[in-house]
Amino acid sequence: MAVVRMNITIPEKIAKKFRKEFSPGERSAAITEAVELVLAKKTKTKLIEDLIADYKMRASEPTDETEEWDQTIADGLDDED
Repeated sequence: MAVVRMNITIPEKIAKKFRKEFSPGERSAAITEAVELVLAKKTKTKLIEDLIADYKMRASEPTDETEEWDQTIADGLDDED
């Protein structure tokens, strides 16, 4: 896996806690995991927003087609008597 060295800036208070919690050998993995979690959350949030927007758009569409299909639900059932 290719890696990229990055220079980031974070608040000093968080940096102190981070250095205390993680050894130098653990820090890159911890940051990678944190970034992956944030990206997954953003992706999930975007997906939910898209689904809500699509649902609202579909909910405002005419229901003529649905009504046509509803009429076919019982097709052929009365013929069994």
